[in-house]
Amino acid sequence: MKKININIIFVILIIIVVAILATFIILLQKNNQKLVDDTIVEISNVEFTLNDIKDRFLDTTFASSNKCDGKVYDAGILLVCNNKEYDFSFNDYELQITTDESGKDIFKYLVNIVEELFGYKEDEFIDTLDRYLNGEIYVQGLEYVKEQEDYKFMVDVTKKLEKYISKTVINSETIKNISDVDYEYENLGYKFTNIEVIKDDYINFLTFSAVIGGKDIYDANLTINYYDDNDNLITTTTVNLSDYDTFGNPYLGLVVNIELTDDLEFNKVNKYSFYLS
Repeated sequence: MKKININIIFVILIIIVVAILATFIILLQKNNQKLVDDTIVEISNVEFTLNDIKDRFLDTTFASSNKCDGKVYDAGILLVCNNKEYDFSFNDYELQITTDESGKDIFKYLVNIVEELFGYKEDEFIDTLDRYLNGEIYVQGLEYVKEQEDYKFMVDVTKKLEKYISKTVINSETIKNISDVDYEYENLGYKFTNIEVIKDDYINFLTFSAVIGGKDIYDANLTINYYDDNDNLITTTTVNLSDYDTFGNPYLGLVVNIELTDDLEFNKVNKYSFYLS
């Protein structure tokens, strides 16, 4: 039997140990490496930059709890949370991303920081974002579309978004003047916001519009009535909400038009009501 050279074995063991240590050090450095901004990216007509958005986001409790890091590059903000990348592209006025459902909270807290930079108090905009992402309300300047398994999120970072303010809620049919739309309607699990009624004298159109949320499936009947000053019914229409497409939005944007060819009848219309069944 051949003698084993102890020196050779010792050298091999040293090489293995050194290789393991080197690999460990490289992995440790990689895990501890901070992302660094490539450049400063300004936003037109706004007093803060993409860098400010990123820095303020990384200072949040949410970012700390989710081990978030990030950097700004010339075309957006790259965030890494829980070892997963979220790349928000920037087109000079919008930050947008297509991701899976895990990106919803990243988007929410990033938008909240944008609105704080516009002047809202800390977390003041969170309730509005929760209502929007739950499909209860529409917020101009935000976009949230579900495309099969992917989610597309967008925020306009060039203007301050409107915060949700609760309004009077009614839950039964109530006759109101055409101009009286400063309320919300809730019934059968549905919530109507952004209610608007337009009487177009040019084409004799009566237009009722609203944002409807609170449901995953829209299948109720909506009846809209129009009256004269004495509450006499002039015209009515009923539509089924299932005939309208959400286009992947978490809410249903509804527009219902009625044309009255009789000018006399059209001119009498000054009130309206609606209800679900």
